[in-house]
Amino acid sequence: MKKVGLYFGSFSPIHHGHLIVADTLLGSSDLDEVWFVITPKSPDKTGMDLLCHNKRYDMLEKVIKDNPKLQISTIEFDMEQPNYTHKTLEKLRLENPTNEFVVIMGSDNANNLQQWVGIDEWRHHHKLYVVERPLNYLEHGSLRWYGEGNYKIFEIPEINISSTMIRGNIKSGKSIKYLVPNNIINDITKNYG
Repeated sequence: MKKVGLYFGSFSPIHHGHLIVADTLLGSSDLDEVWFVITPKSPDKTGMDLLCHNKRYDMLEKVIKDNPKLQISTIEFDMEQPNYTHKTLEKLRLENPTNEFVVIMGSDNANNLQQWVGIDEWRHHHKLYVVERPLNYLEHGSLRWYGEGNYKIFEIPEINISSTMIRGNIKSGKSIKYLVPNNIINDITKNYG
């Protein structure tokens, strides 16, 4: 059985922070692969104007093409939008019965996880790998309800890069060099400029 970490996000655009999270977990956990699950339209980002999910897919594919342990899932592309994580997880389990799926998320989201739609259903099927930054965003004891042994916390370097910042830099004419992989700088500038 393959153990796959599911890294959900809009990836609008993908940046070095996302890649560091995936690489850190591949190197310091028991995951065999990490799948970037591109969310076409997030239920908690209703006002956000997202680039077409196919263009986000193309950029992500360019970035990870040489790493067989990093994959892209387009499972949400054909699902009703906005979609909730518990529905995606159920579909992934049905379509990939020989995989064990683990949900990857940042500590900022983990603090509010108990309020997510369908959380009681999917926490019984999936372990949770929480990526914690050194500034300690995770509230002490906030994950105990998830179940002893059902979650692990992994510390990564503080990465002050966000997709919002990158889009802002482009709009204001600032550089995005070193924030995103070199091979997609032109694509990002063209798509978000």
